[in-house]
Amino acid sequence: MLLILIISAFFLFWTAIRKNNYWKNRGIPGPEPSPWKGNIDLIFNKNPSSLQLFDWSKKYGRIYGIKNGWFNTLVISEPEMVKELLFDKFESMYGHMVNPMIGNVNTNSMVHLFATKGRRWKRLRHIANPAFSTFNLKRALPIIDDTIQNNIKILKNTYLPGNHINIVDYFTELTFDVIYRLAMGQKDSKEFCQLSRDTLTVFNNNIFDYLSYIFPWLGLNVLSPFLGATGNLRRDPGQILIEKIYEAVNRRKEEKMKKNEREEEEEEENLKNKKWVNFIDLFLESEAEKVELKEYSGTFNRSEKVEKNERRNSIDEIVMNLFLFLLTGFDTTANTLSLIAHNLVIYPEVQKRLFEEIEEICGLEEGEIINYEQLAKLKYADAVFYETQRLCPMAAALVFFY
Repeated sequence: MLLILIISAFFLFWTAIRKNNYWKNRGIPGPEPSPWKGNIDLIFNKNPSSLQLFDWSKKYGRIYGIKNGWFNTLVISEPEMVKELLFDKFESMYGHMVNPMIGNVNTNSMVHLFATKGRRWKRLRHIANPAFSTFNLKRALPIIDDTIQNNIKILKNTYLPGNHINIVDYFTELTFDVIYRLAMGQKDSKEFCQLSRDTLTVFNNNIFDYLSYIFPWLGLNVLSPFLGATGNLRRDPGQILIEKIYEAVNRRKEEKMKKNEREEEEEEENLKNKKWVNFIDLFLESEAEKVELKEYSGTFNRSEKVEKNERRNSIDEIVMNLFLFLLTGFDTTANTLSLIAHNLVIYPEVQKRLFEEIEEICGLEEGEIINYEQLAKLKYADAVFYETQRLCPMAAALVFFY
């Protein structure tokens, strides 16, 4: 037994040293990693962590290697290479790096679209695609306009001349309300909004995530079960949010079961040509009681078709995708709108030109709303958006693995 322990300890130590020298042995520059933790301390202590990557890029160049806990990671900020990897080499670089506590994304039932890869990703993407079609987005405009008008009223009632307001809070309420109404088909979003904000605050930025990146086995086999079992006790906002989404989905399923024949025909008519179809209804149309989850490896063929009988998703996948859509859009959109507002105050000439373009193309009578074709003509507004993103990118880093 003692011999086994000695051999195991030696093998673990040898593996750690080998991983530590991974980039150095390949002639790739980068910060010196510590034996076990690598460079994770510097990444976790910098908020946002992309600023640390930016600092290293200035020091080591546009291509360098780091050790993020147990994982060796190649950081690339060379535009042409990034384009090649994300587009030309998509078949090989088709998966995002996920928290080690998630485990196998092919077989874990509680995985959303962003974390999946291969055929499972394609199946879920195929189901979600209709929600983002031009036709469906056009039908969403009345909901978006109604939310914006409500937000304008709140601003008018709140703002007093000479007083300061925190525009970020208003844009956060606005963007989350839009996403919530489109995804969940409901209006009252306050409880979900606060839970989503709290979830993002602790996401990948707590001691459990920190330990799981250093010791993946511990994260998957010890920390993940512990967090699942104690989520309610710890008042984990992410777990509470998922439970609330389960309740909303099950409630919607019950409503659909109680519908009479006439209401079902009306719903089918809405699906075909009239109203926005919320994500819950869209996903429930493809629900299956059981979806077989298989291991997947090898090169991914993006041209391979998803057969009709495969276009199904489980209740767990529905909930996790709704969780994803609620979390990923509102924060980055709200921050982008806040930065645009800030820049327009600093550059009044840009604000004036933007206002004139909107007036010229979208001059509306009372009660009218902007249509999709008018939005496509707002070229200067597009330029303002892209310049803001260039100066302050919201999603500054993406991590892929192969």
